[in-house]
Amino acid sequence: MKIGPQHLLSVSRVFLGAFVCATLRHTDRSWWVLPAALAACAADFCDGRLARRLHADSEIGRLIDNLCDAAFLAFAFWGFAEAATWSEPLTGSATRYWDHANWLPLIALALSFGTYLLRWAVAGRRGAKGSFSLRGHHAGILNYALTVAGGVAVLPGVAITPWLLEPLFVSVSLFNVTAAVDSLRLLGGERERPA
Repeated sequence: MKIGPQHLLSVSRVFLGAFVCATLRHTDRSWWVLPAALAACAADFCDGRLARRLHADSEIGRLIDNLCDAAFLAFAFWGFAEAATWSEPLTGSATRYWDHANWLPLIALALSFGTYLLRWAVAGRRGAKGSFSLRGHHAGILNYALTVAGGVAVLPGVAITPWLLEPLFVSVSLFNVTAAVDSLRLLGGERERPA
């Protein structure tokens, strides 16, 4: 496999995620997190399109893209959890019910991507192409939207009400869990149903 510019765009997200995590482990406010999240969104939007334009799209390229998505999002969600962005310990409702509520997006992401990788590996062993999961695709978009919302929430001088941020992070987490269930359903050989 030849390394192309589309792969560099994909891998750039890993570094952007590590930057977000490192930044938020030292402070809960930053001007740099939102631009990093937006740059990752742009890289994710462009890498597949660039691969198709260069006639270099492949299953391995899709896997690299998805692994880089997972790495970026895991780093970012880890940073947001460390900074208690989703539910502040003093004012948040979610942390009243569970002290570790800020880690829920990372846990749900691990479940979603873990079942996706299992489905991809099983399809590869069968010599087949993995079935497309519309729910998994939508979960990926929502994960990026949550990261951008987190980037806005950590801007100095910005206060997003818990009534907006907490339902958002819980909803995205639940969507990831349903994407994991969908991956397990597709693992059993069922085909994606039309919307």
